[in-house]
Amino acid sequence: MVNRLFSSLDPDAAYVALTPAELEAFNAAYVPVRIEDVDVEPRSTVFGCDKARHKRALKGNAGNTLGTFWTEINWCHDKKKGWHNTYITDDGTGGETKTPGWRYKGTPAFDAGVVGTSRGWAQHWFEAKFLPDSSRVFGST
Repeated sequence: MVNRLFSSLDPDAAYVALTPAELEAFNAAYVPVRIEDVDVEPRSTVFGCDKARHKRALKGNAGNTLGTFWTEINWCHDKKKGWHNTYITDDGTGGETKTPGWRYKGTPAFDAGVVGTSRGWAQHWFEAKFLPDSSRVFGST
């Protein structure tokens, strides 16, 4: 069933043509239902500036990982503010997938930023060629 879908010249039509049992099995493995934290690299406790990386994963209903994505946040520490985030790096932000039919497309127009002094975020774009409208799946770190 998976080979039939991914080798089809029209993946949308092949997806729509799946039997109810095939559709249920396929969706359990290939459609994301949640985002989980994978790794958060802590920042150091020294004065000055440092980087921290937050990594998350798109998970299917079967518990499989469809793709991972991460955001690197630059932090600085001074006596007045304590730790505060300064910016998100484009070269330290990315994602990947090894799941057939999925691809990581990056961050749309590098849609990222900092919030206050304690949080940074970036939006990540995954695309599944087999979903009826080539759905975009976004995740944020």
